[in-house]
Amino acid sequence: MSKFDRASLLITPQIHNEVRFLLFTLPDDSSPDYIPTLIYKARAHLALGDNTSTPALPTDTENIALRAATALARGQQGLETLRDLCVEIEGDDDSEEWEKEIVQVLAATAFILPVRAK
Repeated sequence: MSKFDRASLLITPQIHNEVRFLLFTLPDDSSPDYIPTLIYKARAHLALGDNTSTPALPTDTENIALRAATALARGQQGLETLRDLCVEIEGDDDSEEWEKEIVQVLAATAFILPVRAK
C-alpha cells in the first residue's frame, strides 16, 4: 500500500458516504494491510459519531498507530494520551513513517470531532 493510499484512507472518510465504510471488510490479521485498514475503519466510524460499530481495537500493543486509534476511541479521556503519543513520535526511530503520520491524523481528528458536534 503506497503512502498516498494510506493517506487517502485516513483523510477522505467524510467525502465518501457511510455505506462505503460499513461494507469495508477487514483483511486477515496477518496481512500487512490489516492495521491500516483497522485504523481507517475505526476512524471512519468515530468521525461519523458511530461509536457502536467501531471495530474492537487491541489495548495491549506496541504499535503506536493502534495506541493512537484506541486513544481516539476513548474520546475526551484519550486526549492526553494522543498528546503524549504526538510527543513520543518526534524522537521515535523505531516506528515507521506511516505510523507517525497516522498518529498525527488521529490526533487532529480528536480535536476536529468536538467542533463538528456543535
